[in-house]
Amino acid sequence: MLRPVENRAREIKTLDGLWSFVVDTQNKGLSEQWWREPLADSRSIAVPGSFNEQFADADIRQHVGNVWYQRTVTIPNGWDKRRVVLRFDAVTHYGKVWVNDHEVMEHQGGYTPFEQDISSLIKPGETIRITVCVNNELNWQTIPPGMIVEDDQGKRDLAKAERALEKELRAWQEKLHRPIIITEYGADTLAGLHSIYHEMWSEEFQNQFLEMYHRVFDRVSAVVGEHVWNFADFATSQNIIRVGGNKKGIFTRDRKPKSSAFVLRERWTSEQPFKKPRITE
Repeated sequence: MLRPVENRAREIKTLDGLWSFVVDTQNKGLSEQWWREPLADSRSIAVPGSFNEQFADADIRQHVGNVWYQRTVTIPNGWDKRRVVLRFDAVTHYGKVWVNDHEVMEHQGGYTPFEQDISSLIKPGETIRITVCVNNELNWQTIPPGMIVEDDQGKRDLAKAERALEKELRAWQEKLHRPIIITEYGADTLAGLHSIYHEMWSEEFQNQFLEMYHRVFDRVSAVVGEHVWNFADFATSQNIIRVGGNKKGIFTRDRKPKSSAFVLRERWTSEQPFKKPRITE
């Protein structure tokens, strides 16, 4: 599908700019027919652009599923008796579009344009409402790179790891009835890399990772000791998972502290590691 070019016979009105935006966290927008009214509790978002990257909100960044876009546009008076086509250059990966209360098109394929003649639905000089439901899920019907896998509670992050770690430690506690000392736990971290989303390799992720382990240690009575890995970054042989050596250190190779050093100092100078629930037989 060729991109339209403005000329003497064709006028183009761009829809780039700020749209209203809502994340459909409970997947109820279609059943509640959100396209029939202005989107409730919406925020502004720039179009074009990825919604995952525009807000300092981890829930939005990690959202997989439906989101809604909406804006109004005034039809120029000069478009009387003209053919009017609504076009989207891309909607990743699936989109359904309404003009006012009328569904006009749907499209699957995040990297291809689609369009529809809406001449019969509009009048010159009137203001119309355009609503788009977008779904960004990856599956074999969208693009082949992969699929989203969730656990029974919809988690895909450290929350799932926390439950798995606690389950494993409690199993050892019930089997051995012996004290447990954790001698190695940590996360590779590039000093100076920061993220408001706690992304892997960032100092924030290392802090969150260690704090997750500490919460589990404090809930499992048999855990009586913890030894983080590692004191400082160190050199390793070259391989595809080591960039300049092992980066799990709390300090850099030249012994400068990462932010996790302060997390550990606060923990190890408090009484929290010594507060344990009683073991019940």
